[in-house]
Amino acid sequence: MGSDQIIDNNNNNNNNNNNNNNNNNNNNNNNFIVETKGNNENEIKLNRQLVVIISGSSDGLGKVVSGMLAKTNYFVILANRDLVKAQLVLDDILATTSNNKNVISMKLDLSSFDSIKEFVKQFKLLNLPLDVLINNAGIYAPPFSLPEGFESQFMVNHLGPFLLTNLLMDKFTENARIINLSSLAHKNSDIFNVEDLSCKSIENYNALKRYSNSKLYAILFTKELNRIFKKNNSKIIALSLHPGVISTTNLFKNLPSYAKFVLNLAQPFTTTINTASIAIYRLVIGSDPELPLLLGGEYFNINVLTDPIPQALSQENWRLLWSKSCEYCNIDDIGK
Repeated sequence: MGSDQIIDNNNNNNNNNNNNNNNNNNNNNNNFIVETKGNNENEIKLNRQLVVIISGSSDGLGKVVSGMLAKTNYFVILANRDLVKAQLVLDDILATTSNNKNVISMKLDLSSFDSIKEFVKQFKLLNLPLDVLINNAGIYAPPFSLPEGFESQFMVNHLGPFLLTNLLMDKFTENARIINLSSLAHKNSDIFNVEDLSCKSIENYNALKRYSNSKLYAILFTKELNRIFKKNNSKIIALSLHPGVISTTNLFKNLPSYAKFVLNLAQPFTTTINTASIAIYRLVIGSDPELPLLLGGEYFNINVLTDPIPQALSQENWRLLWSKSCEYCNIDDIGK
């Protein structure tokens, strides 16, 4: 089935259902029902087809989560820089998901403002609502570079998702969810300094520290985003989580050989990709009875609701990062 046919079929479904959003009830948004099968296992069925964008879905964690959501009948948009790899994922999902052919691939390079803007433009041409945005894509300790004039981890792990989320703001449905991937590494971040968000020279570049900083920013971004929603009486919620240390993904490709060797030895003690995927999936669906009442802004360590470090709880830091990020992205500050 070609992409045009997929889009046309889904447009009919979504145009008919675009006004059927219901209010949240605890963790449920009334867009799905949970049925108990004969073996006492729960099966989730959607009342309407929800739309999800997943960045970084051409391999690893994003790939697995995309497949899970496609099987739950989400309209899945794979947002990736490498369209060749993404096509392989798309083909695999379609081959293994008999009840849902609404999976498409779109170009998104989070290191480029132009690519982000073009992605949003193309998405809006689909005339679809947006129920879930999973800001999953990220990079870890790469060689020093300055895409758009910013240190690459600051750009790809924070500024890119920040701009993407802001530009999609008018497409979110009433009960939408935004999931931002952070990391336990945020505990190793520098003391927050809004004047030192992006390293400007290779001489001052500490790759691991800059990664930790970017994951602190993911939490600050989530907290301020949720504050803005609540200020405007919106039912949209933003959440962040550490998905675990997953040694089998490509995230750690820039590590030196000895570090990769140590990580491989530690594999039995790291998080499996299945466990990490379920942690994200349950936040998207929100149907797990073990989940607490989600008010938005929460940070999870895999499946456990927990507090991030104190500087991530500072509303002053939330606002400072948001305001400076708007300045860097040249967009209006909706949080003022």
